[in-house]
Amino acid sequence: MYVLVELSDSIRIPPHLFAISQREAISDELNRKLANRVIINTGLCICLFDITSIGKSFLHQSDGATHTEGYHHLCLTKT
Repeated sequence: MYVLVELSDSIRIPPHLFAISQREAISDELNRKLANRVIINTGLCICLFDITSIGKSFLHQSDGATHTEGYHHLCLTKT
């Protein structure tokens, strides 16, 4: 049985992804970070379904990447 779950997360976007659109970079990073992983008390993450909202991006000192807050839906199987 597949379930959609809404989560919020801070996504790190490395500098080599600045050339593509922000939404596409976030999508790539979320799939890389969460696909085929078990989220405790939720289930096995299959893939990113959609991005609900994207917050502000921040640069941390000594890190060239941006860190962006966002809400997204994930497609999961219940375990």
